[in-house]
Amino acid sequence: HTIQSYFRVLKCFLKWQNRKNDLLASPEWKTANPYSKQEGQISPDDLPKPEEILKMLSVASDMEAALLAILAGGGLRVQGAVLLQRKNLHFQPDGSMILIFTSKGRKNGVLLHSGWSWYVQRWFNASPNKAEEDYLFFQRSHDVPAYGFIWSMFKQLACRAGLGHMIYKGHNKKY
Repeated sequence: HTIQSYFRVLKCFLKWQNRKNDLLASPEWKTANPYSKQEGQISPDDLPKPEEILKMLSVASDMEAALLAILAGGGLRVQGAVLLQRKNLHFQPDGSMILIFTSKGRKNGVLLHSGWSWYVQRWFNASPNKAEEDYLFFQRSHDVPAYGFIWSMFKQLACRAGLGHMIYKGHNKKY
């Protein structure tokens, strides 16, 4: 249980006892939760801007560019993107692509604009894995990449693109 959970329970108890004034008089209820922002958490301003993503795409390998395009253009989480199988990509006649992925036990579909899908299609065609059941992204051992592998890959990519300021510290790492 967290401190916030205990506060909620106490708040319900005081309301049930008709002692709402005791609750409002307490200064702890008026202060912000000290645990609401974790150290190292990234704000939206810390995420890469479109011009920074284009710099990264210009120096990326085919696999790195495809993963970056899926994350930036489709809004998938890292784990959802690395678990994509080749059968989950559906190319459309207009050049766009539909990505089918599972999140919280449900199948979801995301439309990837043709500007982003070009990078994915290039990797799709160049990838040595050609079976429908194969994962789209893999490490050298053909295993699904771990989160640490993706994190180090994007760190190296940011350095190659001259964006060293995008390398974050802390446990909550986003590309």
